[in-house]
Formats: sequence, structure tokens, C-alpha cells
Amino acid sequence: MAAAAQRVRGLACRRGCGDPARGERRAVGGILSLRVSEGFHIWDVGRVGTIETLSVLPEERGAGVGTRLVEAARREAAARGAESMAVGLVHTNTSALRFYEREGFRTFYRELLGPV
Repeated sequence: MAAAAQRVRGLACRRGCGDPARGERRAVGGILSLRVSEGFHIWDVGRVGTIETLSVLPEERGAGVGTRLVEAARREAAARGAESMAVGLVHTNTSALRFYEREGFRTFYRELLGPV
């Protein structure tokens, strides 16, 4: 799984920054991990690829980095037998919600948090 996550992260590094004369590059975005599992056992959704923490530097947002990361995650998940993709986000992150909706994600399940 670490190798798969590394391959997905590597795509966002293509537009590196730093001193090219010294071969320096800076990641502009990445995915912490991509997990493929049997999905939600009480719903028949098949194998699900789950993106964990997709992030893009603020100055790189809107340049297609996030879209390329999602595309790479989809390819990797499909290669590992996933039939659908899932991603979670904090309810206050409205810009992430809009991004994922543009990428074809729809609300499937809501999880609520409450006091102990």
C-alpha cells in the first residue's frame, strides 16, 4: 500500500519548485494514503478505494493538481479492484466539498460527532 500511495503522491510533484540547478523539487500536493477494501458491509457497493487526506498547497489550488491526484487515485484503485471511490472531509471545508462534487463524488453517508 505504501508504494501505491507513493505513486499517487509522485504525480503532484511534476511541477516542482526549488533550485533546478541542484535538482531540487517541492511537492505541491499529495495523498496521504489510498486504501482499497471490501467497502461498506451493510450496503452492496463492492470494493471501494478510499482517499485519505488529499492536500494541495494553497498557491497551487485551481491549477489542476487535485484533479490529477484524484485521477491517479482512481487509476490505482481500479488496478487494485475497486469499483467506486470514497473520500471523507470535515463538514466546514466547503471548498473541498465543491472540489469533490466537481470530481463526481456525492454524499453517501454522514457521520456525526458528539460529546462523551
